[in-house]
Amino acid sequence: MSHFYVSARGGRGAVSRTGTVNSGVEAHARGWGIGGRVVVSADGPSGANTVDVFRTDGSAPRSHARHVVRFIEGDPSPHFSVEGFDFQPIDGSTALEAVFFLSGVRFRALAMLSAS
Repeated sequence: MSHFYVSARGGRGAVSRTGTVNSGVEAHARGWGIGGRVVVSADGPSGANTVDVFRTDGSAPRSHARHVVRFIEGDPSPHFSVEGFDFQPIDGSTALEAVFFLSGVRFRALAMLSAS
């Protein structure tokens, strides 16, 4: 039975695909030098549905994908990633937490957000 659904529209009309809890679904929309990939899956231990968004180098040879953001079902806060940093809003979106690893050591930094 289908658990996930993906659709796309292009020059030849619309298409759709389905996925199961085990397979998930994935879509990659791209030009030659830039693109975006979305992966929708079920997290194993928790069973929560997750949506991961990646920025890609498009169709260019040796395309590299960089994780941008993760959305987790039941969690209202997006989890942002920037080149090895994992940012997530905390305390009602008034602060950002950055977690990163350097030489195997975990670092955690907090930044307060304020309106300017």
